[in-house]
Amino acid sequence: MPLEPFSRENMRSLKSQKDEEGHQRKLETIVKDIYTNTVRFAEVNDNTTCNRFLLGNNYSSVHVPSILTHSGLNYQITKEYIVANMDDILTRLRSLFPECSVEYKKLSMALGRDGKEYDISNLDDKLSPFIDTHRTVHKEYIVIDWS
Repeated sequence: MPLEPFSRENMRSLKSQKDEEGHQRKLETIVKDIYTNTVRFAEVNDNTTCNRFLLGNNYSSVHVPSILTHSGLNYQITKEYIVANMDDILTRLRSLFPECSVEYKKLSMALGRDGKEYDISNLDDKLSPFIDTHRTVHKEYIVIDWS
């Protein structure tokens, strides 16, 4: 393999180029996963809404090859990364699912005395005595609706 000259400017930009490539690959991985699972869900269900929970640990790291070697850099996909880049993810999904509703939902769920789960994000003060807010579970997901 012939050696390639790298100018000072090229050397200065290598890190940011690799980081951007890692960023794009992470977005592509997330969107592809949601897309694939949503289409698979629509193929086998009559339900017209698919909820994809946001769990960064569902993804392995994304690999970006090195210019010189067979090794490269690994970029982790975390839940924090997904939330921080939600606008880009939603934009890409909306282009893949035209005419569908694609939204990010964040709910705080608590168990009521009747045994049912309730979203307490917008809890009415009248209902608070009937709901155990001490064991709240936060759920974040992307909802794709084609009804």
